[in-house]
Amino acid sequence: MRQPLQAGKDPSMDNVAFIKDVAAADFATAVIERSRTVPVVVDFWATWCAPCRVLGPVLEREITALGGKVELAKLDTDVSPEIAAQYAIQGIPAVKAFRDGAVVSEFVGARPAAFVRDWLATLSPPAERLALEAAEQAARAGDRAVAEPALRKLLDELPARPDLDRALRPRARRAGPPAGRRARRGGRRAGGRRAGGERRRG
Repeated sequence: MRQPLQAGKDPSMDNVAFIKDVAAADFATAVIERSRTVPVVVDFWATWCAPCRVLGPVLEREITALGGKVELAKLDTDVSPEIAAQYAIQGIPAVKAFRDGAVVSEFVGARPAAFVRDWLATLSPPAERLALEAAEQAARAGDRAVAEPALRKLLDELPARPDLDRALRPRARRAGPPAGRRARRGGRRAGGRRAGGERRRG
């Protein structure tokens, strides 16, 4: 359950499941452990901090727009000074992104929406990467009917994303050849006969 609305929060975001208030008691569970499943951004703030009231609603709107690909945890440094000290918070607002239990990116100070949007984009995996992971999982499970169409589609689309092509294409190929390619390879029978029964000419 969300705590009472904090200063600087966008009221329209108060019931969004992936935006929550955290304190020292639940930081390990809500941030460290949760970040092993999805990136968690921690907004270190305080009620007296005017820049915090500017940045808070921006963070909430931009994270809400990602639809759960990244989650937001808001920590009041006056309520949980031990966590602020643990992460060497010297000025607020301070924003740290956690993935797999560790800080992977951060910034300090109120920033415009465009900056926040671009920063968050580095944390949330692109759709192509998510599609590849789903296809890889299907391939490992032996579900070629799901894996192969997804791999064909991904390989067709990657040239439009050169920033991802180099990293994802080798993985997509390792996950298994597309069905069409396998069909062509299987078009000849042992002994040199084609699938239709014609003997290969010497």
